Amino acid sequence: QQAGLVSRRKEGLNVYYRIVDDVVFDLCEAVCESLHDRLTEQIGELAPVPQRKRA
Repeated sequence: QQAGLVSRRKEGLNVYYRIVDDVVFDLCEAVCESLHDRLTEQIGELAPVPQRKRA
């Protein structure tokens, strides 16, 4: 909140936060894309598990 990324409003015992700076969404998207790329690369490096023949 101090950084100006979110705003806060209180209603009774509840507190509601709202993202006010769209850069937060850009950061989230960048992190998600990076994780996706890394996981895709790691999956590609895994050796396939041999299948057993069923009787």
